[in-house]
Amino acid sequence: LLTSCDDMGDKLKPTNANTKAEPTMLYILSEGLFNMNNSTLSSYNLKTGELTNDLFLKANKRGLGDTANDLGLYGSKLYVVVNVSSQIEVLDAKTGKSLAQIPMFGTNGVAREPRFIEFYKGKAYVCSFDGTVAKIDTTSLQITNFMCQIPEDLASRILKIRFQ
Repeated sequence: LLTSCDDMGDKLKPTNANTKAEPTMLYILSEGLFNMNNSTLSSYNLKTGELTNDLFLKANKRGLGDTANDLGLYGSKLYVVVNVSSQIEVLDAKTGKSLAQIPMFGTNGVAREPRFIEFYKGKAYVCSFDGTVAKIDTTSLQITNFMCQIPEDLASRILKIRFQ
């Protein structure tokens, strides 16, 4: 068990409740069946009530991959973590069109099997089943480095705590 604290008092900053935009889109990620390459992404427009099934397939004319585990919205991009395909699929959030595929393989060609993603100050942090945490620049969509080698479950917990 690891814990941490500091002696700095946390101060709540006043915010203007009207500055945050209302969400307009709900993304629905289905991981599909293991080793069946049938993950899907759909969207639901909260304002119009329109459901777009197979958003990714329609926008890209190909499947999303095998066992999509997580997704995150950062800026105008939607990041889909596809575990068994060992890649991060980066999409235009409005259209679902693929902007990049970021492969997640070790130098020996072994799949890292990414699982979870969090964002902080222009970077995406992806923890993988092999215990690594990849740091991805959200502008260049390139992996800048792998930060550590720790158990995947612990890495996902640290990401959730650190960047929330």
